[in-house]
Amino acid sequence: MTRTSRRAAGLGLALVAIALLVFGQGAVEKSRERSLRALVTQAAHERSVAAREWLANLLKGMEGQAGAAASLRQIVAVASASADGSADLAATLHDGFRSEPWWETYRRDFSVQGLAFNGDQLDVVNRVAGLDATKLDVSPLIRDARARRSASAFIRTGAQDWPYAAAAAVVDTPRTVPAVLVLAKSFDLGLAREMVKALDGSIVLTDGSHVLLADGPHAADANLLAGHPSVSLFVAPDLTWGAVGAPLLSGITLWTLASVGPQAAEIDGDAASDLLLVRVFAGLFFLFAAGLIFWPASRAAPIDLGADTQVDILAGRTGVTAPTGTSGPGNKAAFTTPSGEGLQPIVIRSGNSDPRLRKPTVTQDAEPEGVTALQELPVLGSFVFGRYVLLDLLGEGGMAEVYTAVTYGAERFRRSFVVKRLRSEMLRNPAVVSSFIDEAHLASSLIHSNILPVFDFGKVGDEYYMATEYILGRDFGKLSRRAFEKENTALTMAVVFFVAHQTLEALDYAHNKKGDDNKPVGIVHRDISPNNILVSQRGEVKLFDFGIAKSVGRLTQTAFGMVKGNVRFMSPEQARGEEVDSRSDLFSVGLVIYYALTGDTLYAGDTAYNLLVKAAHGPGEPELQTLLKLPKEARTILELALKTSPDDRFQTAAEFAAALAPFIVGQHAALGRAMEKLFGPELAEEQSRFATAAGAVGDAEKAEAHISRPTSKG
Repeated sequence: MTRTSRRAAGLGLALVAIALLVFGQGAVEKSRERSLRALVTQAAHERSVAAREWLANLLKGMEGQAGAAASLRQIVAVASASADGSADLAATLHDGFRSEPWWETYRRDFSVQGLAFNGDQLDVVNRVAGLDATKLDVSPLIRDARARRSASAFIRTGAQDWPYAAAAAVVDTPRTVPAVLVLAKSFDLGLAREMVKALDGSIVLTDGSHVLLADGPHAADANLLAGHPSVSLFVAPDLTWGAVGAPLLSGITLWTLASVGPQAAEIDGDAASDLLLVRVFAGLFFLFAAGLIFWPASRAAPIDLGADTQVDILAGRTGVTAPTGTSGPGNKAAFTTPSGEGLQPIVIRSGNSDPRLRKPTVTQDAEPEGVTALQELPVLGSFVFGRYVLLDLLGEGGMAEVYTAVTYGAERFRRSFVVKRLRSEMLRNPAVVSSFIDEAHLASSLIHSNILPVFDFGKVGDEYYMATEYILGRDFGKLSRRAFEKENTALTMAVVFFVAHQTLEALDYAHNKKGDDNKPVGIVHRDISPNNILVSQRGEVKLFDFGIAKSVGRLTQTAFGMVKGNVRFMSPEQARGEEVDSRSDLFSVGLVIYYALTGDTLYAGDTAYNLLVKAAHGPGEPELQTLLKLPKEARTILELALKTSPDDRFQTAAEFAAALAPFIVGQHAALGRAMEKLFGPELAEEQSRFATAAGAVGDAEKAEAHISRPTSKG
């Protein structure tokens, strides 16, 4: 190459470096903004869902209080004696509302208490000072209560236009038109603070143009939401928090705000690392350009990779196999070779690599000129499997191996997965292959926020695999055990109930799923256990492993009398090898709750056979006695959930979930805090290790410094 042509090439590289710096920095910033916006959006929607659950549970609890108040003998007596709502009886009841000890609890907890005799307005009412009770819009609530015996809703105060949470219940009397008791409380600062504490966030109440009420860490930002349309997402200009608005009443919007401080810091850290990488590469291009412009021409010595080293090509590109011999200090290294479509990673492995993991190699008779490489390169410990780069081996069993994995796309796109690969020796077992195919087909059809999704299924060579979402977290069994190990106590009952509730939400979806023909699929999981419930770092709950699930259309069916599943968490009918339905899964959820609250399984036995016999008989007197040690609420629920006969226990997942719902307000955030407390450092290290390994495999630009395209003589 002449000096003039070298200088021209150097100037070209300098321009490339400038373009890399400008466009690279812009791309990093846009990627950071997209990631932050996605994070804020997800957090805001999750907080909105939690807020709706909290409000629903508030109204449901108020219905229970209204029902209890309506059964008081003093209320029943007045309602029974009055056929027309006489003034004397009304005055007597009004005095009771204002001063009698038997009404003290309701007087303290509710700002409005009233009774409607015949019509749909309150004939007797006790209210806070300054409130015009005639402005309370209670008519629809009273009519609804007469139709359904109880009702609850948010109502407004007419001209004052302020929201109240209200509940109504019928008073049982011989009257033709039932009397209805109404209790209501203002959505004031006190109620707002209860909600903020439960949600671990902020709330803002607006009327479309003004802020009516605000509380929480971001209350100072409430004015940003005043004129924003409801039922929409708002993302703060600095991308540190977001809010979702939903109508509480017509014209009144409740906003729930969520911040993303720690997660945003991680994204900022990644962006800073990417920005540094862009600048380093731009600097290297500048240095190389300067070399071409100012230094004399020289040839690079060919690399000696050793006699027994192969170059494995990712993405099917032609590559190089060096002569055989011994290689340098490491036995694995990452390189890249330029191509017309961009840099493609290749992996160099020594001759003792696992032959199952080696991709086909393409060789050339002569070593190309101009190939250079550094001698000290990172040992990545990863390998390519189809379009996935498999990283850490998470676990392996008799049927399959499970790896963390990453796959790549254009413009530095990278996504993490968990790949479950059927062991090669299992390919000779048709039943195992059919079961694996069944699991993939069934799991991929289940799209629910509480079910771990399957995104991909295929074959590499003769080996089957499926790819699921990668979620940083721990299974519920590990979480429960860690609580006893580190805290010497169980997780709180409310947190355990929340995990069970989310699992039941997943089961409710699966049990009621219909096929393409709109007929029930008949899914029964059959392997509900703490180890098959995943809890993420942020407190999300995901049910997984439908490997032995029962459903219509499976290639493999369990024969009558054959028992599959975890015997410690089986229903009696499953342990007996009988036909099972969805109620079997509900029994297993009960056993999971018991395990999490006590740290032990319900059945004790020294052999698998003895455990199976106990499971087949169901809870006996010794097991039922252990329930007495649990909190009353848990004991009541488990006594029903663990009935031996399916007809006597909860009949649907929705029914079971409804029994847990009053106890789980705010527990999503509490579960996230428990994960951070018990696994925080481990999860941070795992996330860092995964990101580092995946980045090392996918960083083709960095590897370009180690091997270059063969150059022509000149």
